[in-house]
Amino acid sequence: VVFEPPTRLAWTWPDALHPRSVVTWSLEPDGEGTRLTLIQDGLPGAVLRSVSAGWHTHLEGLPGAIEGRRTAWNADREREIARLYEGRLPA
Repeated sequence: VVFEPPTRLAWTWPDALHPRSVVTWSLEPDGEGTRLTLIQDGLPGAVLRSVSAGWHTHLEGLPGAIEGRRTAWNADREREIARLYEGRLPA
């Protein structure tokens, strides 16, 4: 839905649990580096915690990806992060 290289990309995420969801990635200068912001709008409260933990887990693999390393998915880590979000995000 948005394609503005090299600073912004957004797409819909057609899923039965969140059919109107839009995922947006933005890059902006931050000192001598770059800040990545990821927002997923249109999420019902019932899936917000799970989706947040999933994105959090994916983003933890980003430093390795920059160095050319693949990070295998870790479902245990996602569950651990989901517990951190409990009480901070609506269920």
